[in-house]
Amino acid sequence: MRNSAIEVLTNPSPSSPGNPPGVRTGFLRRAWKTGVRMNGGNSNSSISITAYADSKASYAGYLEDGTKKMEARPFVDPILDDVEPEVDSIFSDF
Repeated sequence: MRNSAIEVLTNPSPSSPGNPPGVRTGFLRRAWKTGVRMNGGNSNSSISITAYADSKASYAGYLEDGTKKMEARPFVDPILDDVEPEVDSIFSDF
């Protein structure tokens, strides 16, 4: 997932509205926290596995959703779309 984040977040700066944000310092690209959460698993329920990606950049939400003065530069969905086939193939055997 980290490689997809790096790939999606390589646009020149400034980016046009509707495209992933451009790179100025590279912090947004480096500030990703990824992992897997497992829920359940006791004798009465099945295990639920959830992969997550979150940015430690305080301004990530403003770029993703936009503000009153700036249109959105969405980047989360392109990253998830990029990794979805690989994640599906990993878990298809379960």
